[in-house]
Amino acid sequence: MRGNIFRSEDRGDTWQAVVAGSDSALFGGLASDGLVVLVGQNGTVLASRDDGRTFTRVSTKASRILSAVLRSQQQGGEDGILVFGEGGVARIALPPGGRQ
Repeated sequence: MRGNIFRSEDRGDTWQAVVAGSDSALFGGLASDGLVVLVGQNGTVLASRDDGRTFTRVSTKASRILSAVLRSQQQGGEDGILVFGEGGVARIALPPGGRQ
């Protein structure tokens, strides 16, 4: 299932594939108020602001495995995340934008 993302709008009765532009294995994620963030192999962070319909790769400048993610308010009120994995914890700012 490397890089494969599926979403459902009917509580899991049917599923649609989502193209995310990554073939890295994904190990963790979060969903909150329309924001969906997935993390995985090779420092992969994929973010969606439209409930997982489309994803954008977030630059991490890391090549480590990321296994978990939490939402975090950045200084100045910017949207951010905390990513967890090999090497510890890192805070990453998410690209600005409302719902896509």
